[in-house]
Amino acid sequence: MQFASRGCTTYKTALVVALLLTLLVETSEAQDAAQPVLPADAIKDDATRAEPLLDNLSFLLALDASREPQDLGINANFGGFAAANLGFPVLEQFGLGGQVGAGVNLARAGVKVLSKVEGTRARQQEFTTAGLFQRGEGWHWGIVYDLQVESYYDSFVTGQFRGEAGLDLTPNDDVGFWGTAGGFGDNGDVTNVSVRLDPIASVSAYWRHRWPSLAETRFWLGVAESHGTDILLIPDRHSSGAVLSFGMEVFVPLSDHFVLFGQGNFITPSDTGTLDAYLGIAWYPGGGVYRVRTNAFAPVLAVANNPTFSLDLHRN
Repeated sequence: MQFASRGCTTYKTALVVALLLTLLVETSEAQDAAQPVLPADAIKDDATRAEPLLDNLSFLLALDASREPQDLGINANFGGFAAANLGFPVLEQFGLGGQVGAGVNLARAGVKVLSKVEGTRARQQEFTTAGLFQRGEGWHWGIVYDLQVESYYDSFVTGQFRGEAGLDLTPNDDVGFWGTAGGFGDNGDVTNVSVRLDPIASVSAYWRHRWPSLAETRFWLGVAESHGTDILLIPDRHSSGAVLSFGMEVFVPLSDHFVLFGQGNFITPSDTGTLDAYLGIAWYPGGGVYRVRTNAFAPVLAVANNPTFSLDLHRN
């Protein structure tokens, strides 16, 4: 009986071990199947086929920091940025897509001077982006119109055009250009002084690289048009002349639904130009993060925000 009992125990132990090994193998296979495709495979499989609409929808929550000529040389802003961006087919047979998105920035003054001098302690910005884009075998382009409605020391409504075009050098590298062109500006008042805000036009060459982890970095270098050097407390009607601009963008997949995303753009010189950046988490409810750069109808351009929509100030 004791021998039979030991034999039964041994059998049960072997059965449990076999079940555990089977479970481990199945789990490993499931994890392998869930691994993201390599960028080269993604380009090959997804560049020309339509994706479900939900795959091309994203929501972003980020921290935002900004200082521009519109801050009168005595303020800066820090707050939160929330945005939604959607891509969709327009002429599916030609791979022509459309995108529409909106974002809002709620910020508080990062410097006390403006609040002491004029009373303004917060800024609200609402951005709307809409346009067209197309992705082909080894190339892409996109053009949008951005609208900004701002409540600051006064209310302003401004608009600009923004575009990007690029070519793939390798499965993991593409180069191209992006830039902005002014649409219209707006007039307002601060401490009984009449001022005008206008979008700052710029053009930059960029290089984007996809790393083995599938994270992406994009760096750019370019030139921005002249901007004002006015300081509220020290009137100065001089302009900077054309200046150097540079920046970067990060896209770090955390899963097929979440990605770390941010942009930073800087217009020189540092004392009168712009220092704009944001970083946050984007959620893709339909998944597809690993294919977002190759989906036929995923938006080419992010929703506008301060790094891509800088405002100049001049006294009237």
